[in-house]
Amino acid sequence: MQIRFEEMEWLIRNSLVGITMLFLLVLIMRKKQDREENWAIFYSALWAFLSLLAVNWLCVNWGLWNFLSAPAIRIPYDLLFIWVIAWGVIPTILMKGKHLWIIALILFWVDLAYMPVLESLGILELKSAWIIGEVLIVLAVFVPAYLWARWSLTKTHMGLRSLFQVLCMAFIYCIAIPFVTLLYFPQTSNWTAWYTPYIIQLGIIIVMPAIVAVKDLFDKGRGTPFPYDPTSKLVRTGVYAYIRNPIQWSLTLLFMPLAILYSSPMLLMGILVSLAYTLGVSNPQEFDDMEERFGTEWVTYKRSVPAWRFLWRPTNMPEGIIYFKETCNACSQIRSWFEKRNPVKLEFRHAEDYQGERLFQVTYYDNHGEASTGVKAIASALEHINLACASLGWFMRLPGIMQLLQLIVDSMGYSDGADIPGDKDNLN
Repeated sequence: MQIRFEEMEWLIRNSLVGITMLFLLVLIMRKKQDREENWAIFYSALWAFLSLLAVNWLCVNWGLWNFLSAPAIRIPYDLLFIWVIAWGVIPTILMKGKHLWIIALILFWVDLAYMPVLESLGILELKSAWIIGEVLIVLAVFVPAYLWARWSLTKTHMGLRSLFQVLCMAFIYCIAIPFVTLLYFPQTSNWTAWYTPYIIQLGIIIVMPAIVAVKDLFDKGRGTPFPYDPTSKLVRTGVYAYIRNPIQWSLTLLFMPLAILYSSPMLLMGILVSLAYTLGVSNPQEFDDMEERFGTEWVTYKRSVPAWRFLWRPTNMPEGIIYFKETCNACSQIRSWFEKRNPVKLEFRHAEDYQGERLFQVTYYDNHGEASTGVKAIASALEHINLACASLGWFMRLPGIMQLLQLIVDSMGYSDGADIPGDKDNLN
């Protein structure tokens, strides 16, 4: 009887894997490929895969369930594969991002029936509160994955799509790659070492240009780092005024603090892999695409801004305009501070001379005519001085930091919080 039971388990698991692979084969071999749908499927499957690994790890550690004879990732590979396809791919293909909560309830109900079957087959051991894990998987795995696919199909919520990209890359670089490396090349990690907080701070400093770059691609370029969401405008301000490849620079050098943090010299190999990918795969494709979309503007930018080192002073910084109140003593002092440092292509004007509705806050206009006010305006102006001041400006513009600084400034009475008009023709 035990042999028959094991044979039945083997048959069921391999049949499900075979059906799932056949489904993927049909999906790949179909003649009419929808590029938008394929990218939506990729996004959904990517989030489902990464988040399922993380959530299942938490559920196992919290004692909600336990997969018997599972590998180091705490879930059998075949079940992970089936789960990702069932939750990340099939709903996107069938429903195109519609009926989110109906599908979520269906998948939840299916899983409630599916998990006890796995337990009866001797694959899984369920604990008393295992349903909590099911709710967590629906909310943290399926819902975000499906939303990402829907927003990709409808080309909406670009800011949140950028956030999903950042979270996925953070998980891959900071958790997945070190985990796999340590799995095959074990090292003795010392998380209580005295230098650990300093290494984490170094990692944050290295990653900051990439975070600011992603934010600038969304705010100024109206796009994301992923090739399906390319920018509609060439971004030459912010961190891109000082280095051409800030994201690649950050992700390449990030392997140094990771190698120290995880006590794994093998992680330094990631630097070579990242360089090889960037120089051999990414750059050739990107250069042709950028030249096709932006022409001579891109060619001039590429010649004036280095790819792998930061400039001290920006050489190809587009012109910006900053407005200060002439009658404001604090504003006059800040303006004087800026003028003494000879900022590059930053024009100073009085807010009282603005040819539009009255300006109530310090206001900065970039080369695309986009307005920034308050703390964000000061941070943008700092980028016209040098790398040290620009770095301070990038820190000030980080999500959460900027809002906190603005609240502090407003509480001190330097801003009345009035809206800034949307006139974007003031650079003419």
